[in-house]
Formats: sequence, structure tokens, C-alpha cells
Amino acid sequence: MNFDDAEAYCINWGGHLATISNSVENELIDSLLKEGSKYWIGLKTEALGEEAWKWADGKTFDFEYWGENQPTQKDGQDCVHWKKGDMWRDS
Repeated sequence: MNFDDAEAYCINWGGHLATISNSVENELIDSLLKEGSKYWIGLKTEALGEEAWKWADGKTFDFEYWGENQPTQKDGQDCVHWKKGDMWRDS
């Protein structure tokens, strides 16, 4: 499932993909993830540059947990995925 389909699915159920506001929330969500799978979080950009990242629910983007050399935004990478025990990566 791509980012837009995942967000639409969440909206259909009255929510959004996860917004992560601090390290406590980040650790909690990581503890719930299944090993080996990729998960979308509700972070997306429509333009180049880190300042352009926005949460799907409209909350302020003021916490980040990027992996090394991330985000790259290469080849249209405008969404963010996450794997258990890893850091955020654009996709």
C-alpha cells in the first residue's frame, strides 16, 4: 500500500497516519511495530527542503528522527517510512 492509500484508509476510519511529536511517542510506536515490516508515518512533503515536511493531520513538524543521510528526497521521495528499531527514511 502506498502512502496516499494508507492515509486514505486511516481517514476512512476517522484518523490519520501516525504523527510523532516527541521521543516518548517515537519509542512507544517503535515498541508496537512488527519486526521486518515497513510502516508509513504521516509525514510528507510537496516541495524540496526539510522545512517543507508536514504531518498529515496538520500538526507542527517539530520532532524528527531521521536516519543517517536522511531525508534524501531523491527521485520523488516525498513520504516517510519506518521499520522497527530503525530511524525514519524518506521513500
